[in-house]
Amino acid sequence: MSIKLYLLASHYRPDWPETWVMLNKNHPLTAFLFDLSGMMVIIGIVGMMMRRVQKGSDQKLSGFPSADWTAYALLGSIIITACQQCVRIMNTHVRRNKLSLEVLDIVPLVQKALSN
Repeated sequence: MSIKLYLLASHYRPDWPETWVMLNKNHPLTAFLFDLSGMMVIIGIVGMMMRRVQKGSDQKLSGFPSADWTAYALLGSIIITACQQCVRIMNTHVRRNKLSLEVLDIVPLVQKALSN
């Protein structure tokens, strides 16, 4: 929703500096908001799982659909194993500052650790 607002602002108010801050994927504020939204999703998933474990059952609440554990597992695996946004931001920082650092996502990191 907010990215659409800034895209519209970039068309109708291109001189507004906040527009370009939010559209710049490498700006610290934008990166922070991406990370914050990712953390909120992760906290929500962990909270949902903790509630499920504490209740001990999969009772359906009236008016709500039953839990779709396959969808939860897919969402969790996407978040945990495919954080391309994080890797891209870190790689941009490494290139800009000419650091000798290899940035890896979790899957390539585990593969590299297991191959050695």
